[in-house]
Amino acid sequence: AGMLTQEFGHPPLVRHYQDEYRSMRAGIAIGPQLRGPARIQVEPLQPATDDWPFLYMKHPHIPELYAWVIGLILLAALGAMASTGASLRNRLPQNLPFFLMGAAFLLLETKSVIQFYLLFGANWQVNALVFFAILTLVLLANQMVQRMRQTPPTLFFLPLLLLLLAQYVLPLEALLGFSSGTLRYLVASVLLLAPIFFANLAFGSLFKGSPMAATAFGWNIVGTMVGGAIEYTSIALGYRNLTLVILAIYLLSFVLARGAGQSCSGTEPAP
Repeated sequence: AGMLTQEFGHPPLVRHYQDEYRSMRAGIAIGPQLRGPARIQVEPLQPATDDWPFLYMKHPHIPELYAWVIGLILLAALGAMASTGASLRNRLPQNLPFFLMGAAFLLLETKSVIQFYLLFGANWQVNALVFFAILTLVLLANQMVQRMRQTPPTLFFLPLLLLLLAQYVLPLEALLGFSSGTLRYLVASVLLLAPIFFANLAFGSLFKGSPMAATAFGWNIVGTMVGGAIEYTSIALGYRNLTLVILAIYLLSFVLARGAGQSCSGTEPAP
């Protein structure tokens, strides 16, 4: 009711009733000529927005149940890594970038899909267009990695970090200014999905040069578990601030990869 009052300039018509199970229900209606009392008793709650589109929550926070489940997932991930043995733990500097990139990529993909829903609606056509674009970019990145040699990591990480920064600075609703749905889709694809392309280039190059590919991929999978847990922080942070989390994780993975001497050269490791 508070959100409708903000948008229409007058309060809605609200009716409360009980269903056959004696549960409380409410109906809300509003329009240019349809309005409720001049003063409507509305609890001051945080309105849902593009950045925080959670109609079912009173205010941004992580519910206790969610916090417990997230903690258990993180504990399981840490336990899995601790049980891999000392030989694998000793390669932590080389494997940690893959772990972080797995977490960051899941966050990035989830955020991009949800923001596409906000721009175009949640239906099967939007699903098809979004995942078509994502899978095409992943395939293109993999093909490019196979053909690249002697490529410094900065070439991939720098545009990735700049695009994430642009996502944080530019308001999502600015894309609604494009009257053409096709043009809006193309611009949104560049802004929201181009980071996925460069993230795949960065990961593919590091992975191609890894001397223990199976281990690196395992760390990446565990990272996606952690990323899935971190994604729920969006209900407290909002999706705009979640972009900063993704940016920070990718920046840390870049620093660690350089520190570990992973050159993204694209050459096969010596036997």
